[in-house]
Amino acid sequence: MMHDSPKRAGHCVRLTIEDAPALSSLESRCFALPWTEQAFAEAFAGKTFHAFGIRETASPLSPRELAGYIAVYHTPDEVEILNIAVREDRRRHGYGRLLMATALQDAKETGILRGVLEVRISNAPAIHLYESFGFRQAGKRRGYYQDTGEDALIYTLDMGQTRTNP
Repeated sequence: MMHDSPKRAGHCVRLTIEDAPALSSLESRCFALPWTEQAFAEAFAGKTFHAFGIRETASPLSPRELAGYIAVYHTPDEVEILNIAVREDRRRHGYGRLLMATALQDAKETGILRGVLEVRISNAPAIHLYESFGFRQAGKRRGYYQDTGEDALIYTLDMGQTRTNP
């Protein structure tokens, strides 16, 4: 499965364990508590972990470097969005939307009926993205994030009504 970004020369590809170093590098650029290369390798070893990444065709990035990625877990009837990250210098190019659309379409094609995720209460751009795909707030986890004690909002999605290309 490969999808192209409408605003930039990038395409979305399924990632594998060989991409663990690039994923860890991107995580370190985007998050205060990043996943390690070992954590990604262990996740890929399981059957329920899936990841998609943005590779740019005409870019100063190295061929293995990622402009963005999304990681999810699949269960028989649910996809959990674990992380979505886009390099700061590549934001506002439609990559987050492309990653989300790709992950949701992949889940839908396997018969998954429900999506779930958590997001920092202060992350307005991510909340806007999720809501544009039809996710709705279903709850809150107080003091959830270890680094700041910030609350997490829980969002769910009825996959039967997913807008894969809002």
